[in-house]
Amino acid sequence: MIAALATPAGTGALAVVRLSGDDAVTVAERVFRGRGALSTAPSHQLRRGVVVHPDRPDDPIDEVLAVVMRAPRSYTGETVVEFSGHGSPEAARSIVEALIDAGARPATPGEFTRRAFLNGKIDLAQAEAVAGLVEARGRRARRNALSQLQGGLSGRVGALRRRLLDELAPLEAFIDFGDDVPEAPGLDRIIMAIDEVRAGIDRLLGGRERGRLMTHGATVALAGRPNVGKSSLLNAIAGQERALVHDAPGTTRDLVDVELSLGGYAVRLVDTAGIRVTPDPVESAGVDRARRAVHEADVALLVLEAPEPPGDDDRLVAELIDDRPMLVIRNKIDLGDDAACRDFARRVAGNKGEVLPVSARRGDGLDHLVASLAGRIKAAAGDDEGPTMTSLRHYEALFRARGALDRTAEAIAEGAFADMQAAELRESLSALAGSDGDSSMSGSTPIVSGSTPK
Repeated sequence: MIAALATPAGTGALAVVRLSGDDAVTVAERVFRGRGALSTAPSHQLRRGVVVHPDRPDDPIDEVLAVVMRAPRSYTGETVVEFSGHGSPEAARSIVEALIDAGARPATPGEFTRRAFLNGKIDLAQAEAVAGLVEARGRRARRNALSQLQGGLSGRVGALRRRLLDELAPLEAFIDFGDDVPEAPGLDRIIMAIDEVRAGIDRLLGGRERGRLMTHGATVALAGRPNVGKSSLLNAIAGQERALVHDAPGTTRDLVDVELSLGGYAVRLVDTAGIRVTPDPVESAGVDRARRAVHEADVALLVLEAPEPPGDDDRLVAELIDDRPMLVIRNKIDLGDDAACRDFARRVAGNKGEVLPVSARRGDGLDHLVASLAGRIKAAAGDDEGPTMTSLRHYEALFRARGALDRTAEAIAEGAFADMQAAELRESLSALAGSDGDSSMSGSTPIVSGSTPK
């Protein structure tokens, strides 16, 4: 019997305390006072009342709405009781303490989801999706986690497993019951299945960069020589005064960042120190940090001063970001438009960048800049087709499955015995099963023709 706060800690409008286990209703009734007993309440119907400590029934803790969700129709698959009270941290803590004194124990982190997995309510991929949904920092991460929670990823992997099973079952039947199955399964069919499953695995593996961007977000670094308006540009994009702006060059000496949502992805926009050769040790340290930030960025924004011709420091920054996906920003366009700066920007951008005239001060070109930046991030993420894997465990499992399929194809090409072909197919099947936590497909479990994975 476990109990814990199910909503984030801290003050809010509501706080939900969850109780899960076979005796959830019995324990809940020791602390709940309302109209009608919880033991007779229909499942999933709210009851209004108060929560009290079992040793102090005349001292109410909070007014709550209680709901009983009887097994197996609950998140954990067990009988669950939830109390929705006011969002006072003190009240929520006192309700949990009352339940513990009434016979429950504190839930460990993730224990409700672990019980849901152990009780077969969700598979391992869906359990991981719960954490992904809670921690989602962008619209695409949220949608992907919800799709995974609803079985989207498990369904795609399950389809690949079923395709392999369709060929493995008759192959093993031939190996084990050769006298009754005189003909071996056609190798053409097996090779076709291998090709189809390998293609499906490759499509899932191809979303690795998109999964990284969904999970961790994208980093965009503003880079340029001192006093080109990088800090003003960051403030203009963010819509807030995040970075200090001053006419004196070298004002920014450390990284200043702000988090945004662009194109459905969380984006960390980083303002860096102006890059130049300087004898000042403090500014030099800031320049070194700027170089590292640019090197680690998913997209770099090269900021130039539109009214001025490019100088040696501009060329230094351009060389630094030459290998990065970039946008070239000609800032301060409201103050002038130097032809040499235009030509330099076009040469730097080449075929891999875009040149954007912008005025951070007046807001000219900002909408186009934000749209172009969102497009760059979406391009880096690749095509968004179906659920995307965000767990290293999933990638490792699919790499193992892919390797086993390659070995199966080699075994067939070399004329290996059927039992060797079946062993490699089973290894691939086991790896696919491991991606969603299904241990029923271990190497020692015999395949029965017509069986389907859970």
